[in-house]
Amino acid sequence: MKTYQYLSPNGDLIGPVNMETLSQMKAEGKISGETQVLEEATQRFAPLDHVLGKTGGLVLPAPPPKANRYFYADQRNTPVGPFTIDELQQQFLAGNIYSETQVITEGGTAWQLYSALMMQRLSASGLGAVIPPPPASNPGQASLPWTICWFIMCFPVGWALWGQAAKGWLWFLITLMTGGLAVLGAMVDYWMCYSVQQRRKLGEWEFFPRR
Repeated sequence: MKTYQYLSPNGDLIGPVNMETLSQMKAEGKISGETQVLEEATQRFAPLDHVLGKTGGLVLPAPPPKANRYFYADQRNTPVGPFTIDELQQQFLAGNIYSETQVITEGGTAWQLYSALMMQRLSASGLGAVIPPPPASNPGQASLPWTICWFIMCFPVGWALWGQAAKGWLWFLITLMTGGLAVLGAMVDYWMCYSVQQRRKLGEWEFFPRR
């Protein structure tokens, strides 16, 4: 007895089923006469009406594989997604994820770095030796709300968020000694540190860092 598989509206191959089952499913309206059916013995696709009418198979290419989708772990370690690989790259360009962000394939069981995923794709396309990996980022970066909060409450502690506690207290002493005149310089340094630490780790005594 011949067996078949048919394409669902989502592009999945379902089966095997026999011709009687296909005929019954059409009668019940579950599939249409235009549904693509694959005869397993010949690996030929044809519309269901052709199969039921035994008029021969119309050779069609195999259906394209379903594109993988991915989740990424946000700062709270909560999965966000799913995204196609192109959408995931847009998230990277928008600054929502970084090279050290953990990602996982939908339905997968193992997490991996976003940079590792992209390197795998580059290697598969033969471009891995030409295109460098995504730029490095600082996985321990401080968030903007905490940055602002500590500057308002006790700004020396703010520098401790990126490993510059001693420098923060130095700025505090300089501000006191200058009668508050140095606070503008402290604010500029503080903001520059916040901006740069999103991409890399700061040095303990690094003042007014640049990218």
